[in-house]
Order: sequence, then C-alpha cells, then structure tokens
Amino acid sequence: MTIKTYKYESPNNFINKTLTGETIYTGTLRDESSVLDPVFEIETASNLANVNYCWIEEFNRYYYITNIVSVTDKLWRIYCHVDVLMTYKPIILGHEATIARQEELYNLYLNDGNTFKVSQKRRIQQKEFPNGFTDNSYVLILAGDVEPGVVPV
Repeated sequence: MTIKTYKYESPNNFINKTLTGETIYTGTLRDESSVLDPVFEIETASNLANVNYCWIEEFNRYYYITNIVSVTDKLWRIYCHVDVLMTYKPIILGHEATIARQEELYNLYLNDGNTFKVSQKRRIQQKEFPNGFTDNSYVLILAGDVEPGVVPV
C-alpha cells in the first residue's frame, strides 16, 4: 500500500491544511485494521518521528498520525485516524450552504436561538427650542428600559 507522509502545523479544524515534507513509502496494513483508524507498518531507515499526517492512496483518505511506534530500528508501526475535512474537502467546498452560526461574521439582529447579539448604538439628538428659555435649563428625555438597581453607564 502506498503511504505519503507529511508534516502539518495547521489546526485540526482547518479544511485547507498546509502540508510540507512529502515522503512516499510502501507499507503493510496490520491484521483486522479499520479504514477509519488504520494501523500499518513501514520498513525504512528514515526517522518517522517528525511526521504527523499521511495520505493512504488505497483508501483515498487523509489521516492524522496519532502514534508512531518503533518496532525495530527499521520497522515503524503507524497509528492513524481519518481527517474527514481534508478527505472530503472537494465535496464540502462544492456545496452551497446557509450558515446558521459563524464566530466572526454574524447578523446582529438575527436571533438564532442560542446567541442573540444586539447592536446597540448611542443616538444623541440635540434640538433647539424655538422659543428658548429665560435661564439655564436642561431637558433630558430617555427612552428604553433598565433593570431595577442597575445604573446605566
């Protein structure tokens, strides 16, 4: 089986991962191994301790390398877990979707049931009275509701 190993430093929840240091190996799958969590062995004199990601051509999937065990000085046992985002990246990016929630861009007036952020803008309006006042006077009009015991700032 053909295994391409990489080094990546992107967060796991990124769909576009930057993969560096591609190396191609031939490995064998361990008995009773899963497609989602495969375990395979690679025979090489190279040090595999610096890789943390791989592509298995026969499974057509990307995997996180979760553990690497040195069985002998030239035999490495690699434990993996499927990376669903990179594996299905073309399909995911090819779909149109309505995003219910997003951490940075949101509609301040949309109540999504979990997070309701309201845009509050100060509005100060000054008008001159047509007849004026004879001495210094202030007219203050407030609109809105304040919780009892809370002093607005």
